[in-house]
Amino acid sequence: MKRKHYKNRKKVKQKRNQKLALFILVLFLGAFLIINYYGDNNLLEFISNSLLFQSSLLILALISLIEHFLPFNLRGELNIEEVKKISSNEFEKSLKDKKENEIIKKEASF
Repeated sequence: MKRKHYKNRKKVKQKRNQKLALFILVLFLGAFLIINYYGDNNLLEFISNSLLFQSSLLILALISLIEHFLPFNLRGELNIEEVKKISSNEFEKSLKDKKENEIIKKEASF
């Protein structure tokens, strides 16, 4: 039940993020078109005359292409001490839970 609930929540979050991204994209495109229409193409003239703006857009496009084909992920590696610490903590928690369950069963039987 919990796993199914988690998968459903994950799908809902993905759909919500996709809708939000699409909304933001449409909002930016609409704002760009409205500013150009009522501003006598001042924004397009600024972009065409600004070498800094053009080069920054080109760099962003190249970075997104590189990220798409060669994703950069940091590998999370645990050393032996961290694994032992985590496993011992979990073991201690499970022992506490078992003791608490036994106490509850004893009290409930009376």
